[in-house]
Amino acid sequence: MADAFVSFAVQKLGDFLIQQVSLRKNLRDEVRWLRNELLFMQSFLRDAELKQYGDQRVQQWVFEINSIANDAVAILETYSFEAGKGDDDGFASRLKACAYICRKEKKFYNVAKEIQSLRQRIMDYNSPNIVNSFPTRAWICVSQEYNTMDLLRNIIKSIQGCTKETLDSLERMTERDLEIYLCDLLKEHKYLVVVDDVWQREAWESLKRAFPDGKNGSRVIITTRKEDVAERADNRGFVHKLRFLSQEENWDLFSRKLLDVRTMAPEMESLAKDMVEKCRGLPLAIVVLSGLLSHKKGLNEWQKVKDHLWKNIKEDKSIEISKILSLSYNDLSTALKQCFLYFGIFPQDQVLGADSIIRLWMVEGFTPIGEERMDDVAEGFLNELIRRSLVQVAKTYWERFTECRVHDLLHDLAIQKALEVTSLTFMIQEATPYPLYVSDM
Repeated sequence: MADAFVSFAVQKLGDFLIQQVSLRKNLRDEVRWLRNELLFMQSFLRDAELKQYGDQRVQQWVFEINSIANDAVAILETYSFEAGKGDDDGFASRLKACAYICRKEKKFYNVAKEIQSLRQRIMDYNSPNIVNSFPTRAWICVSQEYNTMDLLRNIIKSIQGCTKETLDSLERMTERDLEIYLCDLLKEHKYLVVVDDVWQREAWESLKRAFPDGKNGSRVIITTRKEDVAERADNRGFVHKLRFLSQEENWDLFSRKLLDVRTMAPEMESLAKDMVEKCRGLPLAIVVLSGLLSHKKGLNEWQKVKDHLWKNIKEDKSIEISKILSLSYNDLSTALKQCFLYFGIFPQDQVLGADSIIRLWMVEGFTPIGEERMDDVAEGFLNELIRRSLVQVAKTYWERFTECRVHDLLHDLAIQKALEVTSLTFMIQEATPYPLYVSDM
C-alpha cells in the first residue's frame, strides 16, 4: 500500500515539473530532489512492508515515508489551486499584474520552504524516531589513513561535547584510557554509532573493544567500499550491499545535475545517454560527467567528450571513473585547477568551512586582482567547482553553501595531479640550474 502512495507522489512530482516550465531553478531543483529521493525509497518499500509486521521500527519507517509522500502531493495540489486562482484574476491593469506577480513569488517561496522541510525530514540521522530510539548518537569518518586515538576522541566529543576541560582531559589519555572512558560513557545508554568509510578490517578491530554490548538494542553501522571488510567485520552483523543505479535512475540523476536539460537537442540527448549508460550506475561518475557536459556548448563539444572517453573504454564496455574525473579536471582553467588541487592538503573526508577555503585561496594568491572583489571571485571559483560536482556541498544556510568537502576519489585525484605539477616544476628547475638571461642585442 505504501508503495502505491509513493508511486502516486513520484508521478505527481514529475507532472508538476513538466507543467510548471517557468519554475525558478532553485525550486525546480528542490522538486527534482524530492522526486528522486522518493523514487529511490520506493525500491526498499516492498521488502520493508513484508517485514513491518511485528517490527515496530520498520512500521514507523514505512509510516514516515507514507506521510512524506502524502505531504508532497498536498503541497503541489495547494500550489496548483492557488496559482489557478491567480490566473482567473487576469491582467486588467498594471496594479493587478504587480499584485499577481507578488502573490506568485510568495507561493514559490512557500512551496520551496515546505519542500525543504520535507527534505529535512528525509535526511535527518536526528528525527524524533531516531532520537527516541537512540538517545546517544555519534558519526565518525575513518578513511584510508586513520589514527585510532583521534577516532576515539572524535566519538567521545560527538557524545559529550567539546568543552575546554573535556579536550584537555582527552589529550592526556592513552589509547587504553580512551577505550575505557568511551566504554563507560556508552554502557548505560542505548546508542547508535556510524563508523563511516572503513578501508581496513584492522580499523574496526582497533575500535570495537570500546563499544559495550548492553543487550539493549544499541547498534553500530559500518560503511565500507570493500566487501571483505564488511563480511569479516563481525560474525553477528548483517551485510547490506548497495545496488548500482538503474537506467532510469542514471538518467534522472544526470538530468538533475545538468544546468539546463531543456536546451538539450535530441542528438545531444542520444550522445549523453550513451555516455551515462557506460558509467555503470556509479553516482559519482554520472554527476561529474553531467557537470562537465554542462560547460560544453553544442553537439560538437559533446561529441569530443564522448570520443575522448571512448578511447579509454574497458573490455566490459564501461568507462573507468578515473578517466571521467581526469577529463573534468583537465577542462578547468588554470585558476580553478589551483583551487581544486588545494583540497589535497586536507585529510580525506574533512568537512571544510566555505569561508575558510575562500580566505585561504585569497592568501595563496589564487584570485586575480581586478575590478571584482577578491572574495567574490574566490566564492565564484568555489561555486564553479560545486557546479561541476568536483566539490560536494556539506551544509547550506539560506541557500548559501557554508561547508564543503571532496569525495575520496577526487581527493586522490587532487594529490595525484599536485604531485605531477610538483615533479614538472622540479624537472624545469633541474634543467635550468643557472639564471637565464635574454638579450635583445
